Order: sequence, then structure tokens, then C-alpha cells
Amino acid sequence: MSKHVLIAAAGTAGHMYPAQALAKELMEKKGYKVTFAGHNLSSNPYFDKENFFYFNAKSPSVCKNPFKFTLNLFVYLFGMFKTLSFLKKQKIELVVGFGSYHSFAALLASVFAKTPYVLFESNAKLGKVNQVFARKAKLLTYQLFDLAPVPGVNLQKVSMPFEKGRFSHMDKEEARKSYGLEKKLFTILVFGGSQGALSVNKLFLESLTKICTKTKNFQVIHLIGFNTDKAQAIKRYEELGLKAHVAVYEEKMSVAYSACDMVICRAGANSIYEQLYFKKPAIFIPYPFLPDKHQLYNARSVCRDYHAGITLEQSNLTKSSLAEKILSFMKKENLSFYEKKLQEMDPEKGQILLSELIASMCTKK
Repeated sequence: MSKHVLIAAAGTAGHMYPAQALAKELMEKKGYKVTFAGHNLSSNPYFDKENFFYFNAKSPSVCKNPFKFTLNLFVYLFGMFKTLSFLKKQKIELVVGFGSYHSFAALLASVFAKTPYVLFESNAKLGKVNQVFARKAKLLTYQLFDLAPVPGVNLQKVSMPFEKGRFSHMDKEEARKSYGLEKKLFTILVFGGSQGALSVNKLFLESLTKICTKTKNFQVIHLIGFNTDKAQAIKRYEELGLKAHVAVYEEKMSVAYSACDMVICRAGANSIYEQLYFKKPAIFIPYPFLPDKHQLYNARSVCRDYHAGITLEQSNLTKSSLAEKILSFMKKENLSFYEKKLQEMDPEKGQILLSELIASMCTKK
């Protein structure tokens, strides 16, 4: 009988993409059965419902409203008991938790069922859910960013689950041609990810006026997300006489990364990993409204340890200061510095794959 692993994950792309990459590795390379449990997976846009077994383990975000907080406690309990029943019936070997409140109920069930579990932390700062469950975990794994020691907890740095098959390097000129852009023109990729695209879009579009007073020798791939008016963004580029490819979303991010010379983005763990994988210098604008500020820690860490680019805090950022930083970044000597550093680094050298670690733990049981 094949071993059965439960993955507790839900929420943003930064949680779902690595969790699904891990699931594929366990299924295809190890022959394991994998089931997902998490909050509202059936409606999660980042979850591949067609190719994975799953069930919804209700686990909403914590809120301060006393009535909603009390109501959510009952929702958590329902999600926990549902997972508890599944763990016992299916004889789950191991649970892998990917953090976020949306996996809380499934991890709580693991504790009550005495099913061993491993935690994965993708950010530079340990998330609250992983903090809660770390002490009873068999192992707390992490990736690019070195976590501070946690008393009484075994830490293991691993290679981040990443579906490299989705990402293949493409010839830069061919990638630009596919977007209808100039083959030789300096190209900036701008996107805000699943959180905070609106502010990044506004700042960047406003900064273009000052940039264009200095140079128009560049073009843009702008992935605006769902909350910015695409027609207005296109009109802005047309008014300034700039070549641009504007889209709500890009399914094949490998093409966008291959086409660009630099990136302007938030600092979620998944975006940073992609940026390092394609070795593209970046201006990071961490999403400022997260309670634990983990994107700020991510950006500072990757800029300090890997010289991946620069960090600009949104609270201190204006259209004028952003324009100055972009213009500075576009200078050949500055861009070359970051490109050279990125070519030299290999953050995963010598690290064990998380899938291999999980397989070894299941074998030892």
C-alpha cells in the first residue's frame, strides 16, 4: 500500500504553488498518495483542483470583531473534527503544514490525532501559525532565508518545493517578440502579485513622467492584476509614447522573466524565488499591511545575502523617489553589479529536497 501524506495549505500563491510542487514530487517520484486540506480550497484560484485530492477544512483568518471571532471558533472546530476523522480513517503517515491561518484547523487535528507533522516556512520571519505548532513538529524546515533559532525545535534548511517544469529559460529576444516588444530595448517587468498590486501600479505609472524626462529608451511588461483599469494603464503608456505589454495576469511567467532586464515587484517568497531562479535584479517594494511585516524581512534578507537588488519601503516612497531609483538601476554599471552577483550565487547548493526529507521520515516510521 502506498504511503499517504496530507498537505495542510491554502491561501495565496506563495503558499499554494510550493505545496503543489511538493505534492507532484511525492506522487510522481515516490508513488505516494497526497491529499490537500485547507480553507476554501474548492474556490482557491491558485489550487489545481483537477489534479489533486482535497477537502475543505474551514480555517478562516483571525478577526477582532467579538461576534465573528466567536463564530470563527466554531468554524475552526468543524474544520478540525473533519480533518481528525480523515486522519484516522486514512491512516495518514505524515502531515506537512505550509503556514497561514488557513491551515490552522488541519494542523490542530494533527496534534489531537498524534499524527507526526513537518512545517515549512517560506519567509524570513516565522509566521504565527508555524510559531504555534513549531514545538510539537518533528521538524521545522525553511528555505532561502535563515531563520532565527527556535528553542526546542529542530530546524532544517531545504531546497524549496518549486515546480521547475513550469519555468524554462527562453531566448530574451524571442520572449520580447512574443509580447510585440522591441528585441533590443531595455525591458522592465512590473507586477504586484496576489497582494498589493494596486499601489505598485499607481506608483510606477506616476513615476513614468519623471523617468521619461531623462530617457524613453526602455519598454515595459506590466502585469496589473485585477484591481487596476487595463484600458487606463494602456492609455498612460500611449500618452508617454512608450512600448508596453499590459496584461491582467501572465500564466507563463517564464516568458516574462526571460524577456526582462529588471523586475519591480512585492517581496513574497514565491516571487523572490522566481526572481533568483531567473537571476533578474529587482526593486522590491514589500507589501506594508501584513501584521508581521514578513515581506520586509524577505526583501532585506535577499538583498543582503544574495545582492538580488534593493528594498524600497512603500511608506517612504514617492513617484519622484521611485523614478530616481529606477533611473539609477538602469545604468549599465549598476545593473551589471547585481547581474554578476546573481550569476555567482546558488542558494540551494548542498540543500536536501523537502520531498526527499519527507520520504526518509515516512520510511523510518
